[in-house]
Amino acid sequence: MGAPPGDHVAVVIPALDEAGSIGGVLAAIAPEACGLPVEVVVVDDGSTDGTGDIARAAGAQVVTHATNQGQGAAFRTGYALARERGARYIVTLDADGQWDPADVPSVLAPVVAGEADFVLGSRVLGSAETDDNVRDLGVKVFSGLVKLLTGVRVTDTSSGLRAMRAEITAVVRQEQPQYQSSELLIGAIAHGYRVTERPTVMHRRTGLQRKIDPGRHQHRRHRCRPRLAERHLVEAEESTGIGELVLGPEPADDVERFIEQRTALLVEPRRIEC
Repeated sequence: MGAPPGDHVAVVIPALDEAGSIGGVLAAIAPEACGLPVEVVVVDDGSTDGTGDIARAAGAQVVTHATNQGQGAAFRTGYALARERGARYIVTLDADGQWDPADVPSVLAPVVAGEADFVLGSRVLGSAETDDNVRDLGVKVFSGLVKLLTGVRVTDTSSGLRAMRAEITAVVRQEQPQYQSSELLIGAIAHGYRVTERPTVMHRRTGLQRKIDPGRHQHRRHRCRPRLAERHLVEAEESTGIGELVLGPEPADDVERFIEQRTALLVEPRRIEC
């Protein structure tokens, strides 16, 4: 599973108490993708169930956070190690088995071929083995919101399966402890990186029960989205065609007002510190 430092693909996986699933996920990751060797980086984000030991025994590079710092922080740790070890491309996966490692080559291929810089595996273009109506609604709302904020149409903004040029993780400013997927996506678009999608399958979780209530999770993601986008909007304004959005002394309020005027969202946006 390991690959020597140098030109390769790094699969970065944050993990928190996923001893029941991490082994199966790692076993399903092929040693090569798109003709390049694959190295797996697992960030054990304060697990207490031996997740890190299982990943290490499976041959992954394991970084351990002494305490839980959140998925965003875990990804940043993994990205940094991947770049340090010379990865040209980075792919992200979840440790709970929802995103299939077998789909890695198809999602990575456009990046390796130079056709895109950032690729999302989309359950909307593919399929999902879940019946979570709240999640489905959230995916649709967030996709519309990103389209309004950036001018770029994506169908699955919170996908856990993503492939990208490694440099993106260094160029895009990232601060969110938990809600990192939108932060990286919007930042990549704002910096002019080419974004596309490929169909994928989202499976049911194979590990423990969800750690976050889906309804509360999706509602908070929606409220936080304008705050995540705020940092990138000024530099993105010219390149993404959202010039009609004028930012004043309170940019977050301006973003929310813009969204409220332009959409019929089911959850009323309101300002929140994220």
